[in-house]
Amino acid sequence: MTTLTAPRDLPQTDARDHSALLDDLRQAIGDTYVVTNAKDFDARLIEDRGLRRGTALALLRPGSTEEVATCMRLCHAAQVPVTPQGGNTGLAGGGVPNGGVILTTERLNQIRQVYPTNATMTVEAGCILANIQAAADGVDALFPLSLASEGSCQIGGKLSTNAGGTAVLRYGNTRDLVLGVEVVLPDGRVLNDLNGLRKNNTGFDLKHLFIGAEGTLGIITAAVIKLFPKPTARATTLVACTGPEPALALYARMRGQAADTLSTFEYIDRLGLQMVIDHAPGCSDPMTEAHPAYCLIELTGNGAQADLDTRLESALEAAFEAEEIIDAVIGASEAQKDALWALRENLS
Repeated sequence: MTTLTAPRDLPQTDARDHSALLDDLRQAIGDTYVVTNAKDFDARLIEDRGLRRGTALALLRPGSTEEVATCMRLCHAAQVPVTPQGGNTGLAGGGVPNGGVILTTERLNQIRQVYPTNATMTVEAGCILANIQAAADGVDALFPLSLASEGSCQIGGKLSTNAGGTAVLRYGNTRDLVLGVEVVLPDGRVLNDLNGLRKNNTGFDLKHLFIGAEGTLGIITAAVIKLFPKPTARATTLVACTGPEPALALYARMRGQAADTLSTFEYIDRLGLQMVIDHAPGCSDPMTEAHPAYCLIELTGNGAQADLDTRLESALEAAFEAEEIIDAVIGASEAQKDALWALRENLS
Protein backbone atom coordinates (compact mmCIF):
# COMPACT_ATOMS: atom_id res chain seq x y z
CA MET A 1 0.00 0.00 0.00
CA THR A 2 1.24 3.48 -0.83
CA THR A 3 1.45 5.72 2.23
CA LEU A 4 2.24 9.42 2.60
CA THR A 5 3.50 10.56 5.97
CA ALA A 6 4.68 13.93 7.26
CA PRO A 7 7.81 14.36 9.39
CA ARG A 8 7.52 15.74 12.93
CA ASP A 9 6.84 19.46 13.21
CA LEU A 10 9.92 21.61 12.81
CA PRO A 11 10.51 25.29 13.64
CA GLN A 12 9.99 27.72 10.81
CA THR A 13 13.26 29.37 9.72
CA ASP A 14 13.55 32.89 8.35
CA ALA A 15 14.39 32.58 4.66
CA ARG A 16 16.94 35.36 5.04
CA ASP A 17 18.68 33.85 8.06
CA HIS A 18 20.94 31.16 6.67
CA SER A 19 22.88 30.84 9.91
CA ALA A 20 19.69 29.91 11.73
CA LEU A 21 18.88 27.36 9.04
CA LEU A 22 22.34 25.83 9.29
CA ASP A 23 22.03 25.63 13.07
CA ASP A 24 18.71 23.81 12.70
CA LEU A 25 20.25 21.43 10.18
CA ARG A 26 23.18 20.69 12.50
CA GLN A 27 20.76 19.91 15.30
CA ALA A 28 18.75 17.66 13.00
CA ILE A 29 21.52 15.54 11.43
CA GLY A 30 24.66 16.37 13.44
CA ASP A 31 27.46 18.91 13.13
CA THR A 32 29.68 16.48 11.21
CA TYR A 33 27.14 16.09 8.46
CA VAL A 34 26.57 19.78 7.73
CA VAL A 35 29.69 20.91 5.87
CA THR A 36 29.93 24.68 5.39
CA ASN A 37 33.57 25.14 4.36
CA ALA A 38 33.40 25.19 0.56
CA LYS A 39 36.97 23.88 0.35
CA ASP A 40 35.76 20.66 1.97
CA PHE A 41 33.15 20.01 -0.73
CA ASP A 42 34.75 21.73 -3.71
CA ALA A 43 34.50 18.55 -5.81
CA ARG A 44 30.73 18.64 -5.30
CA LEU A 45 30.51 22.05 -6.96
CA ILE A 46 31.96 20.84 -10.26
CA GLU A 47 30.54 18.38 -12.78
CA ASP A 48 32.70 15.40 -13.71
CA ARG A 49 34.40 17.03 -16.71
CA GLY A 50 35.15 20.25 -14.85
CA LEU A 51 33.20 22.37 -17.35
CA ARG A 52 30.65 23.79 -14.91
CA ARG A 53 31.10 25.16 -11.39
CA GLY A 54 28.33 26.08 -8.98
CA THR A 55 27.96 27.58 -5.53
CA ALA A 56 26.32 26.32 -2.35
CA LEU A 57 25.86 27.34 1.28
CA ALA A 58 26.59 23.88 2.57
CA LEU A 59 26.81 20.17 1.86
CA LEU A 60 24.24 18.09 3.75
CA ARG A 61 24.98 14.40 4.41
CA PRO A 62 21.86 12.84 5.94
CA GLY A 63 22.04 9.19 6.90
CA SER A 64 18.42 8.07 6.71
CA THR A 65 15.15 8.79 4.97
CA GLU A 66 13.92 10.56 8.09
CA GLU A 67 16.98 12.83 8.08
CA VAL A 68 16.48 13.60 4.37
CA ALA A 69 12.88 14.51 5.18
CA THR A 70 14.01 16.78 8.02
CA CYS A 71 16.51 18.55 5.77
CA MET A 72 13.90 19.08 3.09
CA ARG A 73 11.35 20.36 5.58
CA LEU A 74 13.79 22.89 7.00
CA CYS A 75 15.03 24.08 3.61
CA HIS A 76 11.48 24.32 2.29
CA ALA A 77 10.48 26.48 5.24
CA ALA A 78 13.54 28.69 4.69
CA GLN A 79 12.92 28.89 0.92
CA VAL A 80 16.44 27.59 0.28
CA PRO A 81 16.81 25.41 -2.83
CA VAL A 82 18.21 21.89 -2.53
CA THR A 83 20.32 20.20 -5.20
CA PRO A 84 20.40 16.41 -4.70
CA GLN A 85 23.59 14.59 -5.62
CA GLY A 86 24.57 10.95 -5.81
CA GLY A 87 27.99 9.89 -7.05
CA ASN A 88 28.32 13.14 -9.04
CA THR A 89 29.36 11.18 -12.14
CA GLY A 90 26.99 12.94 -14.55
CA LEU A 91 28.42 14.69 -17.58
CA ALA A 92 25.56 17.11 -18.26
CA GLY A 93 25.80 19.38 -15.22
CA GLY A 94 22.47 18.37 -13.70
CA GLY A 95 23.98 18.01 -10.24
CA VAL A 96 25.80 21.36 -10.21
CA PRO A 97 24.19 23.61 -7.55
CA ASN A 98 23.07 27.15 -8.24
CA GLY A 99 23.10 28.41 -4.68
CA GLY A 100 21.18 26.80 -1.85
CA VAL A 101 22.49 23.55 -0.41
CA ILE A 102 23.69 20.25 -1.80
CA LEU A 103 22.11 17.12 -0.34
CA THR A 104 24.13 13.99 -0.97
CA THR A 105 22.66 10.51 -0.60
CA GLU A 106 26.06 8.86 -0.10
CA ARG A 107 25.25 7.75 3.48
CA LEU A 108 22.01 6.08 2.38
CA ASN A 109 23.98 3.09 1.18
CA GLN A 110 22.26 0.04 2.64
CA ILE A 111 20.83 -2.90 0.73
CA ARG A 112 17.73 -3.35 2.83
CA GLN A 113 16.58 -6.68 1.43
CA VAL A 114 17.53 -9.28 -1.15
CA TYR A 115 14.53 -11.46 -2.03
CA PRO A 116 15.66 -14.18 -4.49
CA THR A 117 12.28 -15.91 -4.52
CA ASN A 118 10.57 -12.78 -5.80
CA ALA A 119 13.66 -11.78 -7.81
CA THR A 120 13.77 -8.33 -6.17
CA MET A 121 16.12 -6.25 -4.08
CA THR A 122 15.36 -3.19 -1.94
CA VAL A 123 18.20 -0.69 -2.07
CA GLU A 124 18.85 2.78 -0.73
CA ALA A 125 19.66 5.61 -3.10
CA GLY A 126 23.32 5.88 -2.14
CA CYS A 127 24.20 2.29 -3.00
CA ILE A 128 27.02 2.07 -5.54
CA LEU A 129 25.78 0.36 -8.69
CA ALA A 130 28.66 -2.15 -8.72
CA ASN A 131 27.78 -3.19 -5.15
CA ILE A 132 24.19 -3.85 -6.20
CA GLN A 133 25.43 -5.93 -9.12
CA ALA A 134 27.67 -7.91 -6.76
CA ALA A 135 24.80 -8.51 -4.32
CA ALA A 136 22.66 -9.82 -7.19
CA ASP A 137 25.51 -12.05 -8.35
CA GLY A 138 25.72 -13.40 -4.80
CA VAL A 139 22.27 -14.96 -5.19
CA ASP A 140 23.04 -16.14 -8.74
CA ALA A 141 20.99 -13.35 -10.30
CA LEU A 142 21.59 -10.29 -12.46
CA PHE A 143 20.80 -6.63 -12.05
CA PRO A 144 21.31 -5.65 -15.69
CA LEU A 145 21.89 -1.90 -15.46
CA SER A 146 25.52 -1.42 -16.43
CA LEU A 147 27.56 1.58 -17.52
CA ALA A 148 31.13 2.85 -17.41
CA SER A 149 30.74 4.68 -14.09
CA GLU A 150 29.20 1.74 -12.23
CA GLY A 151 32.11 1.60 -9.78
CA SER A 152 31.28 5.05 -8.40
CA CYS A 153 27.78 6.05 -9.52
CA GLN A 154 24.86 5.59 -7.14
CA ILE A 155 21.56 3.95 -7.94
CA GLY A 156 19.65 7.07 -6.89
CA GLY A 157 21.26 9.05 -9.68
CA LYS A 158 20.48 6.31 -12.19
CA LEU A 159 16.84 6.36 -11.10
CA SER A 160 16.75 10.15 -11.15
CA THR A 161 18.04 10.28 -14.73
CA ASN A 162 16.33 7.10 -15.96
CA ALA A 163 19.70 5.82 -17.20
CA GLY A 164 19.76 3.42 -20.12
CA GLY A 165 23.07 1.63 -19.78
CA THR A 166 24.65 -0.79 -22.20
CA ALA A 167 21.99 -3.52 -21.93
CA VAL A 168 19.01 -1.27 -22.58
CA LEU A 169 18.01 -3.17 -25.72
CA ARG A 170 17.26 -6.31 -23.75
CA TYR A 171 16.21 -5.05 -20.34
CA GLY A 172 14.97 -1.50 -20.91
CA ASN A 173 15.76 1.78 -19.20
CA THR A 174 16.09 2.09 -15.44
CA ARG A 175 12.36 2.75 -15.00
CA ASP A 176 11.74 -0.71 -16.48
CA LEU A 177 13.86 -2.26 -13.72
CA VAL A 178 11.94 -0.71 -10.79
CA LEU A 179 8.82 -1.93 -8.98
CA GLY A 180 8.52 0.70 -6.27
CA VAL A 181 10.18 3.78 -4.76
CA GLU A 182 10.45 5.73 -1.54
CA VAL A 183 10.58 9.49 -2.11
CA VAL A 184 10.98 12.56 0.07
CA LEU A 185 8.90 15.39 -1.36
CA PRO A 186 10.10 19.03 -1.42
CA ASP A 187 8.17 19.90 1.75
CA GLY A 188 9.58 16.93 3.67
CA ARG A 189 6.66 14.54 3.40
CA VAL A 190 7.64 10.93 2.67
CA LEU A 191 5.95 8.92 -0.05
CA ASN A 192 6.40 5.21 0.64
CA ASP A 193 5.60 3.17 -2.45
CA LEU A 194 8.16 0.37 -1.92
CA ASN A 195 5.94 -2.19 -3.59
CA GLY A 196 7.49 -5.45 -4.75
CA LEU A 197 4.33 -6.74 -6.42
CA ARG A 198 4.83 -7.44 -10.11
CA LYS A 199 1.19 -7.59 -11.12
CA ASN A 200 0.18 -4.29 -9.56
CA ASN A 201 -2.80 -2.54 -11.11
CA THR A 202 -3.88 -0.57 -8.02
CA GLY A 203 -4.35 2.97 -9.20
CA PHE A 204 -1.75 5.50 -10.23
CA ASP A 205 1.78 4.24 -10.82
CA LEU A 206 3.45 7.13 -9.01
CA LYS A 207 7.02 5.91 -9.32
CA HIS A 208 7.16 7.02 -12.95
CA LEU A 209 6.65 10.64 -11.88
CA PHE A 210 9.94 10.56 -9.99
CA ILE A 211 12.09 8.26 -12.12
CA GLY A 212 13.74 10.46 -14.73
CA ALA A 213 12.64 13.72 -13.06
CA GLU A 214 16.21 14.49 -11.90
CA GLY A 215 15.12 15.39 -8.38
CA THR A 216 12.76 18.16 -9.42
CA LEU A 217 9.70 16.53 -7.86
CA GLY A 218 11.35 14.83 -4.90
CA ILE A 219 14.42 12.91 -3.77
CA ILE A 220 14.31 9.15 -4.25
CA THR A 221 15.71 7.56 -1.09
CA ALA A 222 15.08 3.87 -1.81
CA ALA A 223 13.72 1.56 -4.48
CA VAL A 224 12.60 -2.00 -5.09
CA ILE A 225 14.46 -3.21 -8.17
CA LYS A 226 14.03 -6.28 -10.34
CA LEU A 227 16.53 -9.12 -10.62
CA PHE A 228 16.91 -11.37 -13.65
CA PRO A 229 18.39 -14.78 -14.45
CA LYS A 230 22.14 -14.47 -14.89
CA PRO A 231 23.24 -15.24 -18.47
CA THR A 232 25.56 -18.21 -18.80
CA ALA A 233 26.92 -17.36 -22.25
CA ARG A 234 27.85 -14.26 -24.21
CA ALA A 235 29.16 -13.59 -27.71
CA THR A 236 30.90 -10.26 -28.33
CA THR A 237 32.11 -8.57 -31.49
CA LEU A 238 33.37 -5.22 -32.70
CA VAL A 239 32.46 -4.58 -36.33
CA ALA A 240 33.51 -1.80 -38.66
CA CYS A 241 31.18 0.04 -41.04
CA THR A 242 31.18 3.16 -43.19
CA GLY A 243 28.72 5.22 -41.12
CA PRO A 244 25.28 5.46 -39.50
CA GLU A 245 23.18 4.15 -42.39
CA PRO A 246 24.84 0.72 -42.68
CA ALA A 247 24.94 0.59 -38.87
CA LEU A 248 21.17 1.02 -38.73
CA ALA A 249 20.72 -1.70 -41.33
CA LEU A 250 22.98 -3.95 -39.25
CA TYR A 251 20.97 -3.17 -36.14
CA ALA A 252 17.76 -4.21 -37.89
CA ARG A 253 19.44 -7.42 -39.00
CA MET A 254 20.70 -8.21 -35.51
CA ARG A 255 17.26 -7.64 -34.01
CA GLY A 256 15.84 -10.11 -36.51
CA GLN A 257 18.50 -12.81 -36.32
CA ALA A 258 19.62 -12.48 -32.71
CA ALA A 259 16.10 -11.78 -31.38
CA ASP A 260 15.96 -11.61 -27.58
CA THR A 261 19.63 -12.52 -27.18
CA LEU A 262 20.68 -9.07 -28.45
CA SER A 263 21.79 -7.19 -25.33
CA THR A 264 24.13 -4.52 -26.65
CA PHE A 265 24.48 -2.54 -29.86
CA GLU A 266 26.72 0.53 -29.40
CA TYR A 267 27.74 2.84 -32.25
CA ILE A 268 31.24 4.36 -31.98
CA ASP A 269 32.76 6.78 -34.48
CA ARG A 270 36.43 6.76 -35.36
CA LEU A 271 37.19 9.94 -33.45
CA GLY A 272 35.87 8.47 -30.23
CA LEU A 273 37.72 5.18 -30.70
CA GLN A 274 40.94 6.99 -31.55
CA MET A 275 40.70 9.05 -28.36
CA VAL A 276 40.43 5.85 -26.34
CA ILE A 277 43.35 4.23 -28.16
CA ASP A 278 45.51 7.30 -27.66
CA HIS A 279 44.70 8.00 -24.01
CA ALA A 280 43.29 4.93 -22.23
CA PRO A 281 45.99 2.66 -20.76
CA GLY A 282 45.92 -0.85 -22.13
CA CYS A 283 43.56 -0.08 -25.01
CA SER A 284 44.63 -0.71 -28.60
CA ASP A 285 42.97 -0.95 -32.00
CA PRO A 286 41.86 -4.57 -32.50
CA MET A 287 41.76 -4.10 -36.29
CA THR A 288 44.67 -3.68 -38.67
CA GLU A 289 43.13 -0.70 -40.47
CA ALA A 290 41.24 2.39 -39.32
CA HIS A 291 37.57 2.62 -40.33
CA PRO A 292 34.98 5.42 -40.24
CA ALA A 293 32.73 3.83 -37.62
CA TYR A 294 32.25 0.78 -35.42
CA CYS A 295 29.54 -1.12 -33.58
CA LEU A 296 30.06 -3.09 -30.39
CA ILE A 297 27.57 -5.94 -30.33
CA GLU A 298 26.91 -8.50 -27.64
CA LEU A 299 24.50 -11.40 -27.45
CA THR A 300 23.73 -13.03 -24.11
CA GLY A 301 21.70 -16.07 -23.17
CA ASN A 302 21.30 -19.11 -20.98
CA GLY A 303 21.85 -21.74 -23.65
CA ALA A 304 25.02 -23.29 -24.98
CA GLN A 305 27.91 -20.97 -25.83
CA ALA A 306 28.31 -22.68 -29.19
CA ASP A 307 24.73 -21.88 -30.16
CA LEU A 308 25.21 -18.20 -29.34
CA ASP A 309 28.48 -18.09 -31.28
CA THR A 310 26.81 -19.66 -34.29
CA ARG A 311 23.97 -17.15 -34.19
CA LEU A 312 26.42 -14.24 -34.09
CA GLU A 313 28.62 -15.62 -36.86
CA SER A 314 25.62 -16.29 -39.09
CA ALA A 315 24.39 -12.72 -38.68
CA LEU A 316 27.84 -11.29 -39.41
CA GLU A 317 28.23 -13.41 -42.55
CA ALA A 318 24.94 -12.06 -43.88
CA ALA A 319 25.99 -8.52 -42.95
CA PHE A 320 29.25 -8.89 -44.88
CA GLU A 321 27.34 -10.10 -47.94
CA ALA A 322 24.94 -7.14 -47.68
CA GLU A 323 27.93 -4.78 -47.36
CA GLU A 324 26.68 -3.50 -44.01
CA ILE A 325 30.07 -4.15 -42.40
CA ILE A 326 33.62 -4.10 -43.74
CA ASP A 327 35.56 -5.77 -40.92
CA ALA A 328 34.88 -7.62 -37.69
CA VAL A 329 36.70 -8.92 -34.63
CA ILE A 330 35.02 -11.56 -32.47
CA GLY A 331 36.10 -12.06 -28.87
CA ALA A 332 37.28 -15.67 -28.68
CA SER A 333 37.94 -15.63 -24.93
CA GLU A 334 36.58 -13.79 -21.92
CA ALA A 335 39.73 -11.65 -21.86
CA GLN A 336 39.26 -10.67 -25.50
CA LYS A 337 35.61 -9.83 -24.89
CA ASP A 338 36.58 -7.66 -21.94
CA ALA A 339 39.18 -5.91 -24.09
CA LEU A 340 36.53 -5.02 -26.65
CA TRP A 341 34.30 -3.71 -23.87
CA ALA A 342 37.15 -1.60 -22.51
CA LEU A 343 37.11 0.39 -25.76
CA ARG A 344 33.50 1.36 -25.13
CA GLU A 345 33.76 1.91 -21.38
CA ASN A 346 36.72 4.25 -21.69
CA LEU A 347 34.75 6.55 -24.00
CA SER A 348 33.12 8.06 -20.91
